[in-house]
Amino acid sequence: MDLAAYAADAAVEATHWVRWSSALFSDIIKGLGPSQDSFVLDVGTGTGYQSPPAPRSGFSRVAGIDRSPEAIRFCAEKRLGEVRMGDACGLPLPERAFDLIFATDVIEHVDDDRSALRGLRRVLKPGRHLLLTSLHFRFSGCNAASAMISVDTG
Repeated sequence: MDLAAYAADAAVEATHWVRWSSALFSDIIKGLGPSQDSFVLDVGTGTGYQSPPAPRSGFSRVAGIDRSPEAIRFCAEKRLGEVRMGDACGLPLPERAFDLIFATDVIEHVDDDRSALRGLRRVLKPGRHLLLTSLHFRFSGCNAASAMISVDTG
């Protein structure tokens, strides 16, 4: 995305429909029962306006990845935790590090969705959860708009 697109996202975040999805994500998270010290990753943070695991959600250990320097700048201005440069297909993160991963409305922007899913699985701890949503139905073999996936990485 370009700077104008990020600026537009940031400008409407207080009234955008995604505020509803953040409440839904909060309910899903509560149902999973993670502790507040769970290590949480947000893949494709964008401007942070739909970032469910942002520090405001109460998690003490939150990391983010985005491939845009502009997105990272917006997140830094909002103090949304550590957001670093990276891509879903080549996550610059250690194996089995995260308790909970969010990839909300990201997978449809990835050229190689299977590679991205393998990378997400690689950094997710065994028996933990990945919240994956897509509005565009573009990724391989999936007909659903959203999915909660528990991944066995053992």
